[in-house]
Amino acid sequence: MNIRIFHQTPKCPELADPTLWVAANRKLLDDFSSLFTSISRAVGLAANQCEEGGEVLLHRFFAMAAAGGWTLCLNPVIVEKQGYAQRLSERCLSWPTWELQAMRYPRVDVSYMDGSGSPVLKRLYGLEAQIFQHELDHLEGVTVDVVKEGTRSVVEIPGRNDPCPCGSGKKFKKCCMFRA
Repeated sequence: MNIRIFHQTPKCPELADPTLWVAANRKLLDDFSSLFTSISRAVGLAANQCEEGGEVLLHRFFAMAAAGGWTLCLNPVIVEKQGYAQRLSERCLSWPTWELQAMRYPRVDVSYMDGSGSPVLKRLYGLEAQIFQHELDHLEGVTVDVVKEGTRSVVEIPGRNDPCPCGSGKKFKKCCMFRA
C-alpha cells in the first residue's frame, strides 16, 4: 500500500459513472480501505486527503465510520440540511495536532453511491451528520477555521429541554441528543 495522508484538499470532480469507476479502481479502493481502517480512532477520510506515488487522489469519494463499521461514499451529496448550523470543534487527519471549528447541521439527508456503485439515500444525525459534512468539505476544497494548537473552543449544544435543532418539533432529549 503506497497511499499516505496529504495536507491539502483540492476540489474533486464528480465520478462520471461510479459503477464503472469502482470496477476499474478496485485495487485503489482496497488500498484506501486498508489505510482508513488501519488509522486508530479515524472516523472519516476523503480521497483527496491522500496521495499515491506523489499524486493527490482527485476522486470524489470518502470513507466514514457508521454504526456497525465504515461506509464508502462515492459522489456524496447533501440533499437537505435540517435544524440550525452550530459551530463545532473537530479534529482532522490532515492536521492531527490542531483543533478545528466548522459550522455543522445536526441532521442531513444525503445521497451517495456505495462501494459497489449502488445508490443510497439516508438521513444522518449527530456525529454521523458531522462526519459526512466534514468529509464532503474536503471533497469540495472547503477549509475550516483552525484554532491554535492546544486550545479549546466553546461548542453550543442545545439544552435537553430545548427544541431540537433538526426541526422535528420535539425536545432535544427526545430526538437527536442520543443519535450520535
